[in-house]
Amino acid sequence: MTYIYVCAIDKVNVKSKVSPYSNSQIIILGPFNLQNELLAYVLEKEIGARCFVVEEMDGLPEQMDSQADKRLLLIDSSGRVIKKTLEGLHQNGWLGDLPITISLFSLQPGRGIEQNALQYGVRGFF
Repeated sequence: MTYIYVCAIDKVNVKSKVSPYSNSQIIILGPFNLQNELLAYVLEKEIGARCFVVEEMDGLPEQMDSQADKRLLLIDSSGRVIKKTLEGLHQNGWLGDLPITISLFSLQPGRGIEQNALQYGVRGFF
């Protein structure tokens, strides 16, 4: 059986050729693997937001753009202790006062971490 996923994205304003996300930033916290590199490439190409992959939390401060209107931190949950990661983000102040939306992806079914993650400000799971 073949599955086809279709995603409707407000890509680019055709008249002005400027993406409404051009001053947005997406950071993927996870390993430099094919999945994350492709995700970063597609997000940047399709919606126009600047997108980076950062392997460790230590690399976040250098990638955070204080001038961005919107920021999205996608945390690759595969092979990662989510509670430890979320605690580290908040304890070390790497998120600071910059508004950022946090989402977890590559979650394993049945782990039941969603309720705990909400307490740390996570807004999305997939």
